[in-house]
Amino acid sequence: MRKSCVCCKRYWTHLHGKVKCFVAPMDRNSRHSMIIPESFVNYFGWKLSGTIELEAPNGNVYDVRVTERRNKTFLR
Repeated sequence: MRKSCVCCKRYWTHLHGKVKCFVAPMDRNSRHSMIIPESFVNYFGWKLSGTIELEAPNGNVYDVRVTERRNKTFLR
């Protein structure tokens, strides 16, 4: 079995800048949580658990909790 860090390096380098982000419309309900698009979850599902780091376009990094409810994955 490979070490996870080796697997992660291979995974991130083969993306060639694709599918690392998604755009979701924000509304008043988005203040506390946001549904992650299913296609993004299917692609990154194995990495989306617990807490993840999100980088905003301005470079700020935020720790965000990933939760699942009613077969939907949310950022909280």
